[in-house]
Amino acid sequence: MTADNPPLPPLTFNAWWRWDYLQEDLQRIQPRTVLEIGPGEGAMACRLARLAEYTGLELSDRTREIARQRLELQGTPGRMIATMDELGDSEQFDLVCAFEVLEHIEQDDEALREWSQRVRPGGWLVLSVPAEPHRMGAGDRLAGHIRRYTAQGLVQQFDRAGLMDARVRQTGFPIAYATEAVRNMVASRRLARLSKDEASQIEDLTEASSSLLQPPQWIGGATGAITWPGRYLQRKYPNRGPGLYGTARVPASND
Repeated sequence: MTADNPPLPPLTFNAWWRWDYLQEDLQRIQPRTVLEIGPGEGAMACRLARLAEYTGLELSDRTREIARQRLELQGTPGRMIATMDELGDSEQFDLVCAFEVLEHIEQDDEALREWSQRVRPGGWLVLSVPAEPHRMGAGDRLAGHIRRYTAQGLVQQFDRAGLMDARVRQTGFPIAYATEAVRNMVASRRLARLSKDEASQIEDLTEASSSLLQPPQWIGGATGAITWPGRYLQRKYPNRGPGLYGTARVPASND
């Protein structure tokens, strides 16, 4: 790569599952403005910022700075903010996305409605969450997850938020089941070393989750090659997998 075309930060395995669908949706939506809620260290942000005017809302000072530096390095600085209050009162976007964020929020219906209000009429909300509530495990606890979701339940939440044309697919079949099992095994060992008062550490766990399993830069495109068979198979089995990828639209004035 040249200085004018720096390498993109590598995606995690789970991010590859949703990026496979998101690329297709971006071609259809063709957003001019994007708000990403919870971009973490900015691997997805760098991809979105090459396609549209980008705004990222990241609560963590540490990861927000990493994302800002990455965006600046590739020549698409966009805008990084820490709270919704930094947006204009009536500011809206063609696309609002939140990947692996909703499961961290106690009042998730309220958060979904707030996000939807930032989508312009006719625009889209895209998100991903962990699937299958019965699979709640040590990896979820370590990441600060409050819950996992069903596809039907997520569609119902879209409806309660006033959204339409909802579509939800499961992601990661079959490979993500294996990687999740490894994550749970590692997480169990880490949790065993924590103090007994784990509830008081939930914010620290949530903040750190943006860096969990983040591959180093030197791996580069290898993660894409490794996940390609899984990305092919998840399209064959859209009703199976430990992740959910959902899209829904804010009604336009003529709907």
